Amino acid sequence: MDSINDKIARLESETSQIRVDVAALVERSKHAANQASLDALVERCEGFASQASLDALAERCEGFASQAALDKLIERSENFATKADLYKEIGLVRTDLHTEIGLVRTDLHKEIGLVRTDLQKEIGSTRVELLKEISASEQRLNTKFDVINNRITWTLLLPALTAIILWFVKVAILKI
Repeated sequence: MDSINDKIARLESETSQIRVDVAALVERSKHAANQASLDALVERCEGFASQASLDALAERCEGFASQAALDKLIERSENFATKADLYKEIGLVRTDLHTEIGLVRTDLHKEIGLVRTDLQKEIGSTRVELLKEISASEQRLNTKFDVINNRITWTLLLPALTAIILWFVKVAILKI
């Protein structure tokens, strides 16, 4: 019985650890980017320099800088992210996050299934052990009843039957 209690305690601790893991995942998913935060990011990025504004700046600076410096400035401006690039990157991050959450959910379902299977096996083996113990107890009890029945038969019933047969012989046959 102690082993059953130990197993139940172990399963409860594993279940509480699974709950902690699920709570951590829920907390992490709350910090994932949503549409409102994406729109705010886009608004912040609109203030960044666009290709047209950089071209205008290059035209204004033609008198101040050399052609090599302007080429270098144009080359650097080609690496700036556009709005579409930001949306694409955010979409990839979101997809990765959803994939990770799906994998964790799958793992949790597998773990819960394994725990459930282990618990069912433990319950089944415990039932078998209990049935064996009950059967052994029943056998011991039957043996004790057999001993008591034999004792009653030989100590009370046999002398009583002998006395009844002797009385019958005395009264009916001998008529004494």
